[in-house]
Amino acid sequence: MPTPQEMTQAKRIQKLEKENAALRQENRDLRALINKQEARIAVLEQALKDQGKPLPPGGTPTAPPSPPKPKKKKKRGRRKGHKGQSRSSPQTPDLTVDLFLDSCPRCNSPLGKPSGHRDHIVEDLPEVIRLLAILYRHHRYWCPGCQSMVEAPPHPEEPRHGKLGFRTLLFCADLKHRLGIPYRKIRELLASLGGIRISSGAIQQGMIRLAAFFAGIYMDLIETLRKARAVYADETGWKMDGLRWWLWVFTNAELTVYQAAPTRASVVPKAILGEDFSGTVIADFYSAYNSLPGKAQKCLAHFFRELKACAAKGNPAFLVFRDRVTRLLKQAIALRSRRETMSESAFARRVEKIRRRLGECRRGSSTDPDVERLKNRMSIFQDEFLTFLMEPGVEPDNNRAERAIRPAVIARKISGGNRSEKGAEAHAILMSIIQTCRQQGTSIMEYGMSVLSARNAGKPDPVLVKS
Repeated sequence: MPTPQEMTQAKRIQKLEKENAALRQENRDLRALINKQEARIAVLEQALKDQGKPLPPGGTPTAPPSPPKPKKKKKRGRRKGHKGQSRSSPQTPDLTVDLFLDSCPRCNSPLGKPSGHRDHIVEDLPEVIRLLAILYRHHRYWCPGCQSMVEAPPHPEEPRHGKLGFRTLLFCADLKHRLGIPYRKIRELLASLGGIRISSGAIQQGMIRLAAFFAGIYMDLIETLRKARAVYADETGWKMDGLRWWLWVFTNAELTVYQAAPTRASVVPKAILGEDFSGTVIADFYSAYNSLPGKAQKCLAHFFRELKACAAKGNPAFLVFRDRVTRLLKQAIALRSRRETMSESAFARRVEKIRRRLGECRRGSSTDPDVERLKNRMSIFQDEFLTFLMEPGVEPDNNRAERAIRPAVIARKISGGNRSEKGAEAHAILMSIIQTCRQQGTSIMEYGMSVLSARNAGKPDPVLVKS
């Protein structure tokens, strides 16, 4: 049986153990609080750095950064002192309306001949916009030499088939594929402007015939694209009679090619670019672009957006990684703009220095999974981050492709896609012709009529993409 002294000693030991356990728990809580506060301090420091404000003494902010002040709205119009700009008037009016007075509107005194005039020119629609019905009468003749009937050739502006004029078809294509107006509203517009009574289905069939008319030129655009030094690519979801399809775009400064397909696999860009493509494909990190022929440049804009999204979690380790990588890639982009002012050797040294420092960013390990994931991506595509520095004319992002595919996205939101494969093919062909015409400084109306005139005269098609 323990003695009273031993019992007192045991109670004291038990009390000390409880106090020790409580202190250890308090220590753990304090450490967790310290880690949380350090992460908060890192986020606040980064916020102050992004706002361009200096840190207070000691390097730590004493209060959260104040919200940015609302920007002062810019006053509309030109700056004070600049000459105003207005719509220019036509030099030769189509109609002149003379306005006279017989008596003074103030005192009713009789007036003589006018002593001058004030001109006011306006541009207006005619009171009645009338559909022009044209009868092309092809006279036939008996040829005594051939011993057969011959017929007068088609007029330069006469379509071979259908009752809708070629200008009307081109106008509908422009409304549908450039402005995104659905067939139903095109039908209403034609009825109100020109009195053309036509169904939405007939307009769609006209677009399919028009796409077949431009099919050869569309294939020529693909052949020209295969010889390009740089091609910017992107894709978006599409609907074909309720099924999930994809609309692809391949573009550069001279031309644009769209392609509707039931797959998002690499077979589509391979078919468009061909096996002998030797240029550079600028695209995002989607795997379908990884096995294409030629060189590659990964879109740095996509990479910057992902860095920003991950940095919003506030992990200090990721913030450090983000700062280093962002700084180096922005240095590379700035170096590209100074390429013409530097010697080849100096430029090559700067490129190699940036490449080496990016390699240093990929080394080591981190407890942050986002850091490890993006390091792995940089390791896989390390040769495709700086291609734009080595290949003239290559940009560091695929913004060109995103801008080219935006009209298709708007059209998809309005019309929902296509109801048939022929409609999807026609959509891709007509969008390619319209967008390339815009890039070449012309319109589908002007170019389409020139192609029709050339074919009716038996001449080759006019060149759309000028080298």
